[in-house]
Amino acid sequence: MAFHHYMQEEKAMVSIDFLTGVGVLLMAFLFASYTISSVMTPYSGYSKELYPAADRAATLLVRDAGYWTNGNDYGTEWNIVWDENQSYVRKIGLIKPDGNNTIDSRKLNVFMQSHSGIDDFYWWEYPTSSTEPAEKENVSRALGLSRNNFYFQIRPVNESRFNVSDADAAALDAVGEQTDVVAVTRLAMTVRTSFGDFTGTDLSGHTSPTKILFVIEPDDFDLISNGIRLSIRDWIFVGSNVSDFQWIKIGNKINTNYELTDNNRLSDGDFSIVKNGINITGPGGFSFNNTDTITFFVPLETLESAIPDVYTSGKPIYLQLNVNSVVEVTDEGMTEFSNTKQSIIYLVKMTLWTW
Repeated sequence: MAFHHYMQEEKAMVSIDFLTGVGVLLMAFLFASYTISSVMTPYSGYSKELYPAADRAATLLVRDAGYWTNGNDYGTEWNIVWDENQSYVRKIGLIKPDGNNTIDSRKLNVFMQSHSGIDDFYWWEYPTSSTEPAEKENVSRALGLSRNNFYFQIRPVNESRFNVSDADAAALDAVGEQTDVVAVTRLAMTVRTSFGDFTGTDLSGHTSPTKILFVIEPDDFDLISNGIRLSIRDWIFVGSNVSDFQWIKIGNKINTNYELTDNNRLSDGDFSIVKNGINITGPGGFSFNNTDTITFFVPLETLESAIPDVYTSGKPIYLQLNVNSVVEVTDEGMTEFSNTKQSIIYLVKMTLWTW
């Protein structure tokens, strides 16, 4: 009997030792898991909650085309409906839907602030101090960041192509001294599409007296960005090499003679003029010769004031230049902005800050 008693005590001691060993192993496993998790996670505290949202939004921007729908129609070119109704845009993605995984600048220019660099290189930011609260709300909704503050930039990787100090200062001003902020960076290629220049052989309009008529179709409205830039070089003159610019009109109705019927003749302060790189904006007309490059810029505010329903009417935008008749209009008709489209491709870095 004594032997049986000793065996029972020994069994009890083995069970306690086993449980103690299991407990020690479990604690070691939990400690190791916590330590590895801390090492692998680059953010702590509230930032742990921010990182998944920022990472998802950043990936969406540079890997997805986004989409829009009005309940009947839908598509990935959400930039064509943005100015009509921002609520149609359900998801903002910046990729051009051609299978090449490149950021489409036509989508960037719809809502981001663009800044020119060197040799047609640009950088973009959003939001800025001038961003409308309603627009920012729609952008944050379409990015899945409605619960967070955010700011992001897209800039060329080649820092010699833009003003890095300006971009850095803009980011510092927007993000400020946040105590809990997450920054996510992605690399991508961008295709920047813009309207190019016109030459004398491009010009069409009303022939006598000479009124050069330009047209931008609704499908290209997203290329307008901050306004309409119109540059003409290599003019073709007849009987003289000197001409005079008199006025410019803007509207969305023309007659059968390719003349603007709207009485929207722009005042001197409604647009700017650059001649051979020198700003000559001022009252009245000016003279120019057939070798001069003349650039007109009509800002967005002027466009929207002259044509209040510009984005919803479904009509083209027309600009008409009245010049001295020695300028030759090669065809009776319209000079199409779409014929001058040009693209440049370069590597960019996108950084999204969320807090």
